[in-house]
Amino acid sequence: MATERLSMRKTREILRLKELKRSHREISRVLSVGGATVSETAARARAAGLDWAAVAAMTDVELDARLYPRPTTDVERPLPDPVSPPASVGTRTTGVTGTQGPTRWSADGSSPQPCRGGASTNSASHREAGPKWKRAARSAQAESSG
Repeated sequence: MATERLSMRKTREILRLKELKRSHREISRVLSVGGATVSETAARARAAGLDWAAVAAMTDVELDARLYPRPTTDVERPLPDPVSPPASVGTRTTGVTGTQGPTRWSADGSSPQPCRGGASTNSASHREAGPKWKRAARSAQAESSG
């Protein structure tokens, strides 16, 4: 979005204070404008070849035309050629992670397989271990049978 243009009163005051050799920081503080605004206004005046004597003799309309020149020709930009997306892109849906859901490696480690029942770990030993109470029950069962 374009910013609002500085008023001619403030523009003239920036250029007057620059003629008095004031710093950009001082000018921005006195006029309550940004330092970049002071720099841009001074650069526009320099590019237009304006000094304070020329600015003082100009009307606001003349100064505006010199600092902010209008484009001389109405050149139409050509529209970009429509290009189809590459075949590798395909259709993507934001927020969807995949069609298979989480995967884990098979027991022999050869290929990934979809997880069942929410198990999403890749470690076979972790799946076999289970919670503490199951481990305790298994070890108790192994002791009693052995």
